[in-house]
Amino acid sequence: GSQEVNALKINESFESFYNFTNWSANTGFEKANELVAFFALDDMDNLGLYMIFGGPSGQAGNIVFDINGNNGEVVFVDDPGDRDPVVSTATGTNVKFTYVAGKTDGLVFSNFLGDFWGLDIVFGSFSGIDGYSFLSFDGNGQATTVLSGTG
Repeated sequence: GSQEVNALKINESFESFYNFTNWSANTGFEKANELVAFFALDDMDNLGLYMIFGGPSGQAGNIVFDINGNNGEVVFVDDPGDRDPVVSTATGTNVKFTYVAGKTDGLVFSNFLGDFWGLDIVFGSFSGIDGYSFLSFDGNGQATTVLSGTG
């Protein structure tokens, strides 16, 4: 099946909204021991996919996954400076995150070409993540969880 979602209008850059401080994302949507994902429109009207793992009072974590698709790229990584490897492959991007308790790792995937594209996110292994939430937003920026699960 499919689920329609609405992007959050952030009126600033993706990196600025991610607000990487004290080794963590600070968007206000982080959840302990969860992957929180959502789309946002930046100040240039570009679409980006946020994927944030972990959060305040959460366990330490380790995640390995691939983002496979016909276009787009990682435009921001938490932690910057190649501390968490993000490697382009023939089919997309391979990501390896490791973070300590109470912190996050994450990324913003953007630079989509055109209106029609697809992404496959394939998890190889993970620890410290017990569930996921995908958010959608109304015109006032209020979030609603439209897809969630555990395990």
